[in-house]
Amino acid sequence: MENQANKASAKVDQATGNVKDNVGGAVGNDEMQARGKAQHAEGEVEEMTANVEHFFKGIKDKTEGALKGLVNSITGK
Repeated sequence: MENQANKASAKVDQATGNVKDNVGGAVGNDEMQARGKAQHAEGEVEEMTANVEHFFKGIKDKTEGALKGLVNSITGK
């Protein structure tokens, strides 16, 4: 479930970053706008990382399952 927590955190960072970016732009606060853009980008990277981790965990789980099935078919278990 750690993967899901990373995705949730990433979505929060993206949304918060968007708000800061928009508010900063609306009030003319370049620093707030830049911080918002940076936070949004960090959230996107975190989400991509979580997706990659999930993908490779799926490959690992499928490979382990296939190997167990092969061993069981050879040993007759």
